[in-house]
Amino acid sequence: DFPSGSSKISDVAANSSGTILYVLDYGNRRLFQSTNGGNSWSTCSASGLSLTDFASGVATDPGGNSVIVADTNSDRLYKSTNGCANFS
Repeated sequence: DFPSGSSKISDVAANSSGTILYVLDYGNRRLFQSTNGGNSWSTCSASGLSLTDFASGVATDPGGNSVIVADTNSDRLYKSTNGCANFS
């Protein structure tokens, strides 16, 4: 199931084993993360991540530790190399 409270999902990314998932909700300007295959979700509210309602893409590496979010309205790419703890 998608995260509770999500409204407009624009993209989903998973690590190679499918245990770490990222869901980009542009309607609520949020990035969700699951570390247990989607059984539970948390919001990535790390410093450096400031999404607009045109956040359009998310990708992760095979291990799920690095995540990149594309925001077309601000012409920005946000990158975290520590699983949503910090973005730059």
